[in-house]
Amino acid sequence: MKSFASTSTGGAFEGEFIIQQGCRHMRYSPNQKGESVLRVVPCINNGIPEPMITNPDIIGGEGLSNCFIEVDIAAYLGTKKYNMIAPPPVPGETKGMIHHFYDFIKKYEETKPVTCPPEWRRWLGKKHEGDQNTPPRILTRPATFVLVQGYLLVHGGEVCTDKEGKEQSKYPVVLCLRPSAQKDMLTKLFTLVDSNAPWGPRNNLLGDCVDLKTGRALIVSTHKVKTNGQEQTHYKVDCDTDPYPITLDDAIKVWKPWEEVLNLHPSMEETAIQLAQTFSATTVQMAFESCPVYSQVLQSDALARMLEVEARGAAKPAPYVPTAPTWTKPMPAFAPPTESSPMPAQPSFPPAPDTDDNDGGEDPDEQVEPPAPGPESNMTSAIQAKIAAAKARLPRP
Repeated sequence: MKSFASTSTGGAFEGEFIIQQGCRHMRYSPNQKGESVLRVVPCINNGIPEPMITNPDIIGGEGLSNCFIEVDIAAYLGTKKYNMIAPPPVPGETKGMIHHFYDFIKKYEETKPVTCPPEWRRWLGKKHEGDQNTPPRILTRPATFVLVQGYLLVHGGEVCTDKEGKEQSKYPVVLCLRPSAQKDMLTKLFTLVDSNAPWGPRNNLLGDCVDLKTGRALIVSTHKVKTNGQEQTHYKVDCDTDPYPITLDDAIKVWKPWEEVLNLHPSMEETAIQLAQTFSATTVQMAFESCPVYSQVLQSDALARMLEVEARGAAKPAPYVPTAPTWTKPMPAFAPPTESSPMPAQPSFPPAPDTDDNDGGEDPDEQVEPPAPGPESNMTSAIQAKIAAAKARLPRP
């Protein structure tokens, strides 16, 4: 398995920079609505499918097939939606560019709260003076995902359909396994069922989800976890109990080398401009101007034009709005106020700013409440029924 994550332990839509421009693959992420089910396809090398575990002597990512890939992803909902693979550090730096951007804002807000711009606090999900409600957090550090390619059978708890509403798997699909799903899947893959036998597709807690004949569908489901008194949505990964065979032609229709599917190596200028579009060019300038390497992006003509536009907007005076004249009835000279006269109303003050530094749940972008949980057996039966309904519906030549 290749790893482009910063640590080892496109897009058809605006703001979607993960998938390469012109690539047919559709990107999906499991969500709180219900389980997602994918039939993973193997990596194809010179027409030959790779097994799920290519090196049984190395229990870890290096021993896995390249049908899996590990990347850092930044997903923000700022001025514009922003989904992008966070590039690794360039020579001379210890952090990737987006990691540096987040760490700068986070540290600035913590160490210089007086001069911290109000929007920075709000991006971090904190109130600024005068705010009545806590804003949603839109700026988080990039997180590590595992991605796989395949046929999507069920998504959000619903069997996939075609345009006419008939049951039909979606392909080619890239499924992004969120951090908790990534951790759960890799933990199961790296745990032996029989410690006295070699590691292999059948000797691990997950099972084989790759082999053409014996591979089983991958099921991603949700569960609730309480962290620091707050309920969060986490994901777990399992395999179906029955094989889901596909042909080599089925796999070839989906599999593409990851370098052809993902925008793995965005340039520094591209990354800076997308951050500026999502947040602001002024913030990008402040975050990188003291960095010996990343400050090079400030020479970009496009970024300079964005800074000029923002400077003109900040310098523009507020339009004058005349106020309506008011008239107060004068108090008669012969009627001085008495002791029973009402006291003037006391001024009200805004609430104190919220200083709770809560990073929120694993999936701050999810807004849909999950269905009420039922018995485990009923949930398993429902998933099995959906997979059974999706089987034998793969497109054939």
